[in-house]
Amino acid sequence: MDEWKSCEIKIAILGESGTGKSSFINAFRGLQNKDKGEGVAEVGTDQTTLVVTPYQSPDHPNLQLFDVPGVNTPTFPQHTYLSAINVNQYDFFILISSERFTDNDLWLAKEIISRKKRFYFVRTKVDQDLTNDQNDHVDHDPDKWIDKTRQNCINLLRRGHVPDPVVFLVSNRNTLLYDFGDLQKRLVDDSPEIIRNAIILSFSAITKEILNEKREVLESRKTGRAVLAVLGALIPIPGVGAAINFTVMKNEMTFYKEQFGIDDRSLQQLASQVGVSIEYLKNHLSLKSCIIFESGTEFRKFCEEAHDQFLVDAIAKVLLPIIGGIISAFKSAPAAVAIQEKLLDICYKEACRVIDYRSEWFKKQPSV
Repeated sequence: MDEWKSCEIKIAILGESGTGKSSFINAFRGLQNKDKGEGVAEVGTDQTTLVVTPYQSPDHPNLQLFDVPGVNTPTFPQHTYLSAINVNQYDFFILISSERFTDNDLWLAKEIISRKKRFYFVRTKVDQDLTNDQNDHVDHDPDKWIDKTRQNCINLLRRGHVPDPVVFLVSNRNTLLYDFGDLQKRLVDDSPEIIRNAIILSFSAITKEILNEKREVLESRKTGRAVLAVLGALIPIPGVGAAINFTVMKNEMTFYKEQFGIDDRSLQQLASQVGVSIEYLKNHLSLKSCIIFESGTEFRKFCEEAHDQFLVDAIAKVLLPIIGGIISAFKSAPAAVAIQEKLLDICYKEACRVIDYRSEWFKKQPSV
């Protein structure tokens, strides 16, 4: 069930210096440019990428984004470029531009597409350009500007003979705006079945599109966890089955919280970003999962309320050691499924509230 953790996913991030590659790499992994740590990509328009640099996801090291140098520089001339970057090692290619795609970009796109690789065009700094357009034009219309910019990019790519180009407009500062979620969804949809779940579970929960994908995958795990609960219930020792059941359920809830970005580490990161305490965040957003997860007693209480048959093995086995084991095993599977469904629903709804809160906070911030 955890095979996805050993599935390596490599995404090449291409583009010239100053296009926002480093900011994109950070944003994609749920990080801010100002975050501290070895895994944060340094941001600076005067820096040129001289070597291929990998950046792992903070929580899922199997996902790597590679900052790849631009093509046709003294260090990476066009005729040796593809072999120099080891083009065949990547699963996806994302080409970043903050203005217009260059002739070098077009050449690279066609070369990679001809190799049947998955290739995506991303136009960054959309929020900044929208602000500039608003300042320059009294008749500013953000929707028209976005449509026009997208179409201009597509037309340029078509003139460069790039087949069926799709352009995603993004803000590295706020991933909830524009096409960031659509880009993540497209990566998922285009993934081979063998790595699809690994892609979904390795992505940071920064858009509702990914939340929905994660929920679907997490729902598919219920039967496997229920089987573990049944095996625990078959042990004819009072309380042992219950202990196994609780451990299975609590571990699964831990996984839900991490996947949906509502674990303490993720909440602390958000609290620091918006300038509040983590306790305020938990109370303000009514994060019930934090209360349920607070202690073994609270978690046991939740499980009992979610399914009053969850602890039936402790009683049945004292009275009927053999028959009781069969009875409790029969009831543990639906109990485990019912509890997982309730836990998953709680965590998913809380994750949506966290994203909505983050979105509202961004709206109140001054324009760039």
